[in-house]
Amino acid sequence: MSIVSDNMRKIISGSGMKQKAIAAKCGYSEKELSAMLCGRKKISADDIPNITRALGVSPNDLYELVDTAGGES
Repeated sequence: MSIVSDNMRKIISGSGMKQKAIAAKCGYSEKELSAMLCGRKKISADDIPNITRALGVSPNDLYELVDTAGGES
C-alpha cells in the first residue's frame, strides 16, 4: 500500500465520516474508493484534488510520512 492510502484511512477513521459519503464527495463509487484504500487501485495525481477536497485536508496531509510511533519523520 502507499503512504497516501495509509494516510487516507487514518484521516477517514479520525473524521467520523462514512466511506460512502467521502466517495460521493470525490465523485467515486464506494467500491472504487475502497479499492484505493486497500491498494487494489492506484491513486493517481488526478485523484488528489478530489480526495483532498472531500476530506478537507491539504495534499501535504496525504503525502506526510509518519513513523510507527506516531511522530512525523
